[in-house]
Amino acid sequence: MNMLRAGIIANRVDISEQMFPGVLAAALFIGTVAASGGKLLVDLIQHLTGELKGQSACATPSCGRLSTSHVSILWLSANQACSAHCQWPLR
Repeated sequence: MNMLRAGIIANRVDISEQMFPGVLAAALFIGTVAASGGKLLVDLIQHLTGELKGQSACATPSCGRLSTSHVSILWLSANQACSAHCQWPLR
């Protein structure tokens, strides 16, 4: 499961780099949201409909959410470092 999640994060970070070149925040945001498994969207819908019991996942980040943001940062920084020193992108 973790390898699949890491692959999703890397894929989404790469796509966001192509769609928004030079915008690092977009890659970090999209990579983190992509690996949340829909939890952030479900919490938003439950909050808007008044069905949310307790705090949302945004207010209390779990270990999975923190690790997805760290993987996004690592993948993005590896891509930036490799593209600065290599002739081919890290993919």
